Amino acid sequence: MTSGPSAWDWAWLGVFAFALPASVVSTVRAWRNRSESRIETVRVAPEDVPTEDVRAAIGSTFERISAIKLLREMHPGLGLRDAKELIERRPPEL
Repeated sequence: MTSGPSAWDWAWLGVFAFALPASVVSTVRAWRNRSESRIETVRVAPEDVPTEDVRAAIGSTFERISAIKLLREMHPGLGLRDAKELIERRPPEL
């Protein structure tokens, strides 16, 4: 023999019916705000990078890839290809 839903069953259904849409709305808002709060980096042209910074990046390591990473850390708006060309084009002076 089965009985019908109790008052507690209806209460839990009400809580669930409210909580699910609220959590979906909260998640969507957080997702939208995440993309809006990103800091936009300003594009850096290769000719704006000082030669001293390129020499410092090359002189700080023996590996070309590490020098490229360091140069891009120093100038966040510098593209990967531009950093690679700067490292390859300007060898360190001894």
